[in-house]
Amino acid sequence: MPTNHKPNSLRKIRLERGYTQLEAAEIIGLSDTVQLSRWEQGERLPNLLSALKLSAAYNFSVDFLFYDISSQLRKVITIRRGVIDRRKQSEEGQKRYGHIPGSSSHD
Repeated sequence: MPTNHKPNSLRKIRLERGYTQLEAAEIIGLSDTVQLSRWEQGERLPNLLSALKLSAAYNFSVDFLFYDISSQLRKVITIRRGVIDRRKQSEEGQKRYGHIPGSSSHD
C-alpha cells in the first residue's frame, strides 16, 4: 500500500541545501549515490559515522534527520526507564520497611 510517510528528512534537507545526490555523496565521502539513495528512501539506516557526516553536511542534528526513529526510541526508552524506576522504588521500600509478606518464595 503506497504511503506519503517519510522515514527521515534526508532527501528534503538535501534538496533544501541545493545538493544533488551525487554532490551530497561526495561531501560525505561516498563513492556513488547508492547508499545515500537507500538512506533517503528508508530502505537502510546509515552507520553512526555516516549519520554524523550527514549531520555535519546538512547542519542538522542526527535526531532531526531521523526524527521518526528517534521519536520511537525515545518512547521505548521512557517506558523502560519507568519500569526500572518503579523497580528501584519497590526495592528501596522493601529495604526501608523490611520484608513484605508474600513477596518471596520463603513465606
